[in-house]
Amino acid sequence: MRYMIVMDDMWSIDAWNDVKRCFPDDKNGSRIVVTTRFMELATNVSPKKPPHCMNLLSAEQSWELLEMLIFGTASCPQELVGVGKKIAKRCRGLPLAIVVVAGVLSRVIREYNYWNNIAEEVSSVVSTDPENCLDILALSYNYLPHHLKACFLYMGIFPEDCEIEVSKLINLWAAEGFLYLDSEKQLEQIGEDYLEDLIGRSLVLVEKKRFGGEVKTCRLHDFLRELCLKEAQKENFMHVIQRRSAKGVQTGMRNQRRLSFHLDPYSDVSAAPAIPHVSSFLCFTLGANIVPDILFFQLGFKLLRVLDIFFLHFDYFPDQILKLIHLRYLALNVTYELPASVSQLRNLQTLVIHGPWLCQESGGSPTLLLEYWNMPSLRHVHITAACHLKNPFTVQDTFLVHLLQNTCKLSIQYNFHVAQRKFSVSCPILRNWEFVKLKKTTAQTVCHKS
Repeated sequence: MRYMIVMDDMWSIDAWNDVKRCFPDDKNGSRIVVTTRFMELATNVSPKKPPHCMNLLSAEQSWELLEMLIFGTASCPQELVGVGKKIAKRCRGLPLAIVVVAGVLSRVIREYNYWNNIAEEVSSVVSTDPENCLDILALSYNYLPHHLKACFLYMGIFPEDCEIEVSKLINLWAAEGFLYLDSEKQLEQIGEDYLEDLIGRSLVLVEKKRFGGEVKTCRLHDFLRELCLKEAQKENFMHVIQRRSAKGVQTGMRNQRRLSFHLDPYSDVSAAPAIPHVSSFLCFTLGANIVPDILFFQLGFKLLRVLDIFFLHFDYFPDQILKLIHLRYLALNVTYELPASVSQLRNLQTLVIHGPWLCQESGGSPTLLLEYWNMPSLRHVHITAACHLKNPFTVQDTFLVHLLQNTCKLSIQYNFHVAQRKFSVSCPILRNWEFVKLKKTTAQTVCHKS
């Protein structure tokens, strides 16, 4: 007897093993077709052949599916084709979203104005539909192991359609304490494993890869980001502020542990309440109307682990940062010389400095002072400004051991050949480090352990 069985949306390898025992392969052409969101399960089902990975639909395929679901074998009226394609495109190639939106369009008057209103609110239509697309997508989240749930939710802190740098994401995960230490692996390797797991579960999309095959950048589908924000709000995990009004700034902030600003540059944040318990603050608003007094006095930050204010432009270094003794990740956009007192941040793991960062006295390139190299937890230093490295290798051997054991990557905008020669002459022991020259247009040199 020949059979064909289709098993849709399977989650458990154990369940597959139980089913497989009931249907042995009698070499008579029988087939079992399994769909799953879990790459490990797909590989287990067919270990000798790679699984067929479904891609997101193109804009044309999305429109064909939407038109078929609404009109069947008939054609869409010509006056609705343009707005219909606009709606299909905003579903971002996700068939589930197209099915939900088609259900809504089937129940409204087939006139341009009605359809155009839906085109402007596709995300809200999907999230509020009775059949709730997000509830279906939430199955993927619910099946995540505990250590991956926080990592996934945290990705919602980035703006919509943001291409996320994997190195930055993993450094943020580490600063938040999401990565569980393994005696055989470094934090960065553990973070890469976590990300690969999320990709394998179809929750994260790969955007770009490096020549060696490693993921360079990634992103979230719009509706999965909506899921992140919904679950994060429910669990008081984080709050993303993306409204223009002062009321929007206040709403939902008080009980949140992490805060991300995606405000209009001219938004008024002066009405925001004090939130001293917040552990992370990230700002993605260019030129926001935020000054140090608002950050450190009005909002009252005291327990921050993550402070990313790359998009904020201050005329001086905010001394209040030095009081953030729990800080592990600091990203600044500086137009001033960074003080040596930053070395007081003994828990800092990642330091990101975006320049010009000119010396106040001479107007020339500043020096990265020795005190930075003595910070016990520092693992990553990334500098986009041209600067001079003060020779860190003329101190005692115990310092060299610390540098070798803890610092993973140094990225600076610097003369490549001079930097390589200076490091090699100053410290021959660094033979297990590697200098890598990046694109000429970036004028960057990266020194990291090989």
